[in-house]
Amino acid sequence: SDGDVVLLGGEMLEGERVCESFTLPRGVIAYARADLRVVAKGPISIEGTLVCLPSESGADGPHVFLRSATSVAVTGFVHGAPGRSYDAEPDGALGVPGGGGSNIVIEAPEVGVSGTIVAGNGGCAGRGGRGGQGGSVLAIGIPMDIGDLGPPSYGRASISGAGGPAGPADRRVDGGKPAVGGNGGSAGSFRTRDQVPDGLRALLD
Repeated sequence: SDGDVVLLGGEMLEGERVCESFTLPRGVIAYARADLRVVAKGPISIEGTLVCLPSESGADGPHVFLRSATSVAVTGFVHGAPGRSYDAEPDGALGVPGGGGSNIVIEAPEVGVSGTIVAGNGGCAGRGGRGGQGGSVLAIGIPMDIGDLGPPSYGRASISGAGGPAGPADRRVDGGKPAVGGNGGSAGSFRTRDQVPDGLRALLD
């Protein structure tokens, strides 16, 4: 595992980072180019901007999991990526659903959010396909005091992703019946994992 990780800016992050602590300083921008899982023994602090980039290899936007054994504080910005859209390639994506938007999950005994966390929107489907699932934002932990930035809070500015548009009806797909748009994501704050609704449990692992 790594020691205390302090990002300098411009890093392209992916995979699992196990560390003592993790800090994205104010004014610094880093990127998640694939699913990112940060697991820290100490605090995780997102003071700058973490941007998810559209996936180059899959349909869904990269998902971000920030887990700490002590605390997670987001005073900066976390921006999810949209799912892949197929509306520009109708012939090669007949009936293909839009990709899902990025999910953002933060979990610790204490969690504070005074910044902005935005999940990714679902992507546009190919002809006759269903729109992509909008991403969700979950904050799990007891709300903590984050000093001058506000009272104990979490999820103050957590925005779920919108569902993607359906593809145009095509007689080659289900007899030309109209397809449906993707469902929007969820945004919720919970003190413990046990409080997370069953429909969102799959986002935790």
